Formats: sequence, C-alpha cells, structure tokens
Amino acid sequence: MISFVLILFLVVITLLGGVLCYYQNKSFLLFNLAENRRLGRRVLVAGWLLLLIAVLGLVIFITLPLTWNLITVIAASLVTGFVALSFAGSL
Repeated sequence: MISFVLILFLVVITLLGGVLCYYQNKSFLLFNLAENRRLGRRVLVAGWLLLLIAVLGLVIFITLPLTWNLITVIAASLVTGFVALSFAGSL
C-alpha cells in the first residue's frame, strides 16, 4: 500500500512540475507570469526542481529502502511551499 502511495506521489509531483514549467510565460490562475518575470522565474525553477525530485525519488524508490523516500516527500513539500509563498507574496 505504501509503495502505491509513493508512486502516486511521484506522479503528482511530476505533473505539478510539468504544469509549473508550462505556465512560466502565461497566465496562471490570477497571475500573469509574462508580466511578473520574477514570479515566472521562480515558477520555472520550482517546476524543474519538482521534476528533478521526482526522478531522484524514483531512483530512491527502486534502489534504497522505503524509509529513504521521506527525503523525496520533504524536498517536494519544501519546493511546493516555496511556490505557495511566492504566489502569496505577489498578491
């Protein structure tokens, strides 16, 4: 069961990273990232970081014991929190 949840988590952060990379120069929710370049760059960096974390999480999932995946969960949570604070600061 935990393995399924971790794979689902990796899929979700991969999709979130892809969405953040896609919307770097477009309107995203209430924000126009083409006008707010600073926020657009933060979104792009966060998207790439989430994609990297997903790949590293898959490597950890395959090669290391299951408890090591806590690194992936913490890192993805920190990056996602950074994006949320960036959006909140731009309101």
